[in-house]
Amino acid sequence: MTARIRRLLGAVLALAAGGCFSGDDFSTCIEAGQCGLGADGKARICQDGACVAPPAVDEAGAFDLPPAAGALYSHPDEVVVIDAVDVTESNLRVEADVIIVRGPIRGGGSGLAGGVGGLGGGPGDAGGDGERGQPARDAVIGGGPGGSGGGAGAGSGAPGEGGTYVLDEPCRIDFDFAQPGSGGGGGGGGGGGGCRGLNGGRGGDGGAAIMLKARRWIEIDGAIVAAGAPGALAEDMTCEGGESGAGAMGGGGSGGLIYLHAPRVLFNDGAVLDVRGGDDAGGGLVTIFGEIEGRFPDVLGASGDRICHR
Repeated sequence: MTARIRRLLGAVLALAAGGCFSGDDFSTCIEAGQCGLGADGKARICQDGACVAPPAVDEAGAFDLPPAAGALYSHPDEVVVIDAVDVTESNLRVEADVIIVRGPIRGGGSGLAGGVGGLGGGPGDAGGDGERGQPARDAVIGGGPGGSGGGAGAGSGAPGEGGTYVLDEPCRIDFDFAQPGSGGGGGGGGGGGGCRGLNGGRGGDGGAAIMLKARRWIEIDGAIVAAGAPGALAEDMTCEGGESGAGAMGGGGSGGLIYLHAPRVLFNDGAVLDVRGGDDAGGGLVTIFGEIEGRFPDVLGASGDRICHR
C-alpha cells in the first residue's frame, strides 16, 4: 500500500471520527489516533484539539546507541536515538524519556539472543541424527526437533524442523526489564547423509527480543527486525560409488519479540516491524502498549493473537 493511499484511508477514518482534513494534514482532532501522517510522512499527535507535530527534542544532546548493542540501556531522563543497530550480545532492552528509531534495529538470528539452532547430524555409514534446536532463554520449549539421519550406506537425512515462539502470555504488558525477555526458538539440525562426508545443515537461530520503553513517547522511523535465521544447507559431496545419501538442511529459527511501551507510540511512513521465522519456522510476537499515532505499522510474520495492542 502506498503512502498516499494510507493517508487517504486515514482521512476517511478521521473524518468519520470528527476530524478535519486539509491538504495532506488533519487540522483538528478529538482524541489520539485521528491525526494520521503529515505531508512529510511523519506522525502527528492530537494535542488540545489540534493535530500537531510532536514536541521537538534535543537530538544533539541525545544518547546514541552503539552500532553493536545488546543487554540493558537505562536512560530514564534522556532522549535515546537509534540510527542503525545490530543486536549482537543479547536481547536488546532500552528505557528512556523519549526513544527515536531513525534507522534499522536488526536482531535476527544472532544465536546469542534467540535460541541457538541445533547442529546437523554427522556423517557415517549411517548418517547421524540432527540435534534439537535450543529454546530461547527462559523458555522451556521452542526449539525445533532435529532431523533423523540417513540409512546405512546411502540414505538421505531428513531436514530439521523450524523453531517456534512460545506464546504463554500473548498480550503480556509489563515485562520485567531486569530480565532479558524471550526470543525465538532455534531450528533443528538436519540429519546427516548415509555416507561418509555428508553433514546435515545447522538449524537457524531464533530472532531476538527487542524491547523499548519510554516515559513520554517512542517514534519509529525505520525497521525493527527480530526475524529468525534460515537453516544452513547441508554439505554437498558425492558418495563413494555414486550412491545418493545427502545430508539434510537445518530448520529455520522462529521469529522473536518486538515490545513497545509508551504513552504514545508514533509510527512514521517508513515504520516496519519484522518477526518472520526463517524458512518453515513460525513468526514471533509484536506487543504495542500505548496510543498509536500516525499509522499502524507494516507487520511481517505476526497476525491474530501474535499482534497485541492495548
